[in-house]
Amino acid sequence: MPETLECRIEPQGEAWRWHVEKPKDAVTLYVEIRPAGQNMPYIQFPLEKVSAEKNLQLANDTFAFNPVKELSANQNWEGTINTPGILRLVAFTPQDIYVFARKIE
Repeated sequence: MPETLECRIEPQGEAWRWHVEKPKDAVTLYVEIRPAGQNMPYIQFPLEKVSAEKNLQLANDTFAFNPVKELSANQNWEGTINTPGILRLVAFTPQDIYVFARKIE
């Protein structure tokens, strides 16, 4: 199971400002967003192998997190985002994974 990533997030005008406390021995932080308003795509019938695989791919694409930026250990782990949706921050150390997620509107 991932560990909890400590993050401060607050509104800043039309955007949200975030700041991550780096875990000990942190190597990389991935900043990702899943845009708001994503709805399950229409299921294509008949449900045969090819259409089922296409439906699965459409669903996966719809609910995927999109990369925003990747930060290394020697950079400041902070930034702003103005895209509504779910902000996900994932940090890696040699031993652990740390995750923070929050809906921003």
